[in-house]
Amino acid sequence: MAKKFDSGWRKKSVWDGKFFTLIELLIVIAIIAILAAMLLPALNKARERGMTTRCLGNAKQLGQYCTMYSMQYADYIPLASKNPGEIDTWAPSWIPLLWRFANPGDKRSSGEIVTTLHSSGTNAFICPSFKQDTNCYSGYSMNWSVNMKKDLASMPSLANQVRRKTSFTKYPSRTFLMIDDSGKVPYSSRGEIGRLLTIQGLNAARCGISAITSPWITRHGGMSLNVSYLDGHAAITPAGKMYLGGYVGIFWTGFYNSTVD
Repeated sequence: MAKKFDSGWRKKSVWDGKFFTLIELLIVIAIIAILAAMLLPALNKARERGMTTRCLGNAKQLGQYCTMYSMQYADYIPLASKNPGEIDTWAPSWIPLLWRFANPGDKRSSGEIVTTLHSSGTNAFICPSFKQDTNCYSGYSMNWSVNMKKDLASMPSLANQVRRKTSFTKYPSRTFLMIDDSGKVPYSSRGEIGRLLTIQGLNAARCGISAITSPWITRHGGMSLNVSYLDGHAAITPAGKMYLGGYVGIFWTGFYNSTVD
């Protein structure tokens, strides 16, 4: 007896031997697409949490390199910039200074160390959420205010810089040393740090929007940043625990200021 001809397009199911039509197949695909769309935000959040955790580990490691420097140099805090012997923007920064503590056998010049961070393999000097850009290499910065003359809030220079020891402040656990940053300059700038926060984060950090002169590059959710402190601990620090309204107060200088603290 001749087999009955089936003119409809059908695909055999691999799990129960039954057949289903093209419309049924499209419905299944649509359901899978909807489920994927529902899961994607959760997966992205999980990925960001993982990168935030790695970043926190980096901040902790950079703080330990600073401690190693201080132990070797009579308790003095490393300089964020204007380290002697170099004239390039980044070469006299903290990056090659601390890199040599992490890699004592590296004989390259300071400029080479900075410009090849991204080709040096995974290292603590690069935030995992950082996107490299022209003349931007790290995604972290060092606080220069701890080595500034008291009551000065200007850009780093040899004239306004003063060398301080880690014991200079009563508040080492509240005075930051390393922080998430845009990577535009090696020393901490409130406007560049603020680019990583949301509007709500800026408000919590008491930073005016006028301080932000470049596009936002929100990082770690925009309401907190990874910070390494002068006492050696590192923490995911909520925006409300940071002061980005100016370069004064315990957070920046280690000195109490009644108007912000």
